[in-house]
Parts: sequence; C-alpha cells; structure tokens
Amino acid sequence: SAAMKSLWAVYAAVLVGLTVRYRVVRPLVRWRRPWEVVENVPERGEAQTLVLRPVGHRGFAFEPGQFAWLLTGVTPFGWEQHPVSISSSAETPAGGPVSFTVKALGDWSRERVPALAPGRRLWLDGPYGVFSIDRQQGPGYVMIGGGVGITPLYSMCLTMADREDGRPVTLFYGSRRWEDVTFREGWESLSRRMNLKIVHVLEEAPAGWTGETGFITAAILQKQLPKGFRRFPFFVCGPPPLMDAMEDVLPGLGVDEDRIHTE
Repeated sequence: SAAMKSLWAVYAAVLVGLTVRYRVVRPLVRWRRPWEVVENVPERGEAQTLVLRPVGHRGFAFEPGQFAWLLTGVTPFGWEQHPVSISSSAETPAGGPVSFTVKALGDWSRERVPALAPGRRLWLDGPYGVFSIDRQQGPGYVMIGGGVGITPLYSMCLTMADREDGRPVTLFYGSRRWEDVTFREGWESLSRRMNLKIVHVLEEAPAGWTGETGFITAAILQKQLPKGFRRFPFFVCGPPPLMDAMEDVLPGLGVDEDRIHTE
C-alpha cells in the first residue's frame, strides 16, 4: 500500500541519515580535533597508561570516573574503537594532558596499545558515563575495585586530592599478587594527600603479608568499613565475579541499593 511504502521510505531515510552522521559527519569533526601520545607508560598488573594531549584544541572537560572511546586507526573513519576509562584527575586544566589506562586483555590492548609511540596521532570520542563522585554526594565514599576496574576509582581519588576534599574514602582493592597492584606507588602517594584508607586484598600473598587475603568478602568488608558506612555512596568496578559478589554482599550488610553504583 502507499502508506507502507511511505513508512519504509521514512525508515530508509532515517537509516541513511544516521549512517551519514556516525560514519561521515562525526569522524570529520573528530579529524579536526586530534590527540597526540605524549607518553606510553607500562604499569603494574599488565597495563599501559597513555598520556595524550589535545593538538590545536582545548580537549574536553570530564567528570572523575568517566571514559572515552579511543580510535587508534590511521584515520577516525575506521571501525576500531575501544572504551577506556580516564585515569587522570578531572582538575587537569583545559588543554592539558589526559591519561587513559588500558589492561592487557586482548590483541588490541596487549599488542597495539604498547606500540603507540610518543608523537602518534589518535582520536577520542567522549567523555561518557555517570559513574562519578560528582553525581553522588555523600559524607564520604566506599570504593571497591579489582583489575583494571581500579582505573576510574583512581581518577576519582586523584580528583579529590587535587580539590583538597577532606571527606574520608575507604578503598578495597583486590589483586592477585602484590606485584600486580596497578598504580601501587600512586596509591601510596594519595594516602598522604587525602583522607584515604586502602585495604589491599591479595589472592596470593607474599611471605610475611599481614593484610587481607583471598577475595573481598562480607567478613572483610565488615571488619574494615568505617562507622556510618551505610550513609556513604559505594562505587564498585572490577571483573564480573567481583561485581556479582557485591550485588549480594552489600545489600546483606544493610547498604541501600540506591547507594550502590557499578560499572
């Protein structure tokens, strides 16, 4: 019928419009806003931190905990793009460098990312995400992370330190070994700059280790959580087993689900 033909014509026009927008217009806009690799730093825990600076523009403002899509092809028209959390402070001045930390989990992150040398141009699409302390105010924060999930939490704490925010933060950080603790030296520095308590939980503890071992459990949380923790926003980011466990553990400790934020 004529009505159906008109409807299909509208659908086709919308599809063409969206394709042109995402495959032509947006890449053209990004092409005029390149970024350049300043440093590519190996981190503990099989990760790399890319320090990028905007070239010919002022970059972007972001909230601590957000992420952006990295486009590492020869041009921004390629299909290859990857979501990566920002690991630097949101208090970085406009036009300043922004850091992204990538864990080696696949071919791109294990082979392509370490090969991105200083001077290499790439493109960003972002920032995105609502996983941020700027959107959840409270008297303090509890953060639970593991693996590369620690990256947005690191950005949040760096930002709090730069803001001289005195609210208490308790961080539970699950790692396989002490040598795998990403940003280990950075966390030690942060603990001197802000009201930060770090509870490391190691699956394979070294000889003489007196801290927590195994996995982050209800018993460890109960032992280490601050007084009044039920009034704090909780930020949880890590591998699926950690996320799944916390979905049960935190409500079981009396934490309201509205206070639990995950990514």
